[in-house]
Amino acid sequence: MGINRFRDVRPGEIVFISKKGFETRKQLKSPGRAHCAFEWAYTASMDSKIDGLYVQDARNNLGKSLAERDSGEGGIQADVVAPVPMSGIGHALGYHMASGLPYQEVFLYNRYADRSYTQLTQEDRDRVAKKKLSVLEYAIRDKRIVLCDDSIVRGTQIRNKVRDLKNSGAKEVHVRIACPPLMYPCDFGISTRTYEELLARQYLSEGNITTMDELKALEVWVSEKIGADSVKYNSLEAFVASLKIPKEDLCLKCWDGNWPIAL
Repeated sequence: MGINRFRDVRPGEIVFISKKGFETRKQLKSPGRAHCAFEWAYTASMDSKIDGLYVQDARNNLGKSLAERDSGEGGIQADVVAPVPMSGIGHALGYHMASGLPYQEVFLYNRYADRSYTQLTQEDRDRVAKKKLSVLEYAIRDKRIVLCDDSIVRGTQIRNKVRDLKNSGAKEVHVRIACPPLMYPCDFGISTRTYEELLARQYLSEGNITTMDELKALEVWVSEKIGADSVKYNSLEAFVASLKIPKEDLCLKCWDGNWPIAL
């Protein structure tokens, strides 16, 4: 369309665009910014730039953070790093860049399928997920795979992906998740509606994961639930550091339970 990027529309701003350019018609006052951090990890398009940060760069940084954690904890014996398409691609590429492991696509993605995450019922989520991805068996047979994804919500889909890879001949599947464990439903329109839908809440019924020891204990439990050889998440601190945006400018409510606005 011949459109050049100028700047983001500010929160609470109404702009008028014409042949003469654009002008701000209204700017609502706000006590502070609270941008949904989940956009950089999952919901935004990979070619987007939000608040000066390219989504692909953010996802690469999150993947690098996971690889650096693995390296700092003794390393991992694996043959390839692979994404769960599409949102896992940037995370897997970042892991590949930091670890040196070969990057390998292991799923064929049906670009015409809906997002399983946003379906209303588990039956619909399973139906869409089954249509969306099929295993590339030649790429995974007898391989130890680091599988990167953006988040674990209910756990059903990642469990199915691990099962499909192992049934197709993968020797090991090590799951690496860019986001910290989701502990709270979103009250601002994202699809997680109840505590019961969140896998991490089945492990910890109340409170938050606040230490690395607590995170590691959760990871062992999740790995058993989904059939993976290991699971690791970014901690909330590592997640925020990877975005390189001040914590006070982010909405992190689905991880720490803190509302970004006064009630």
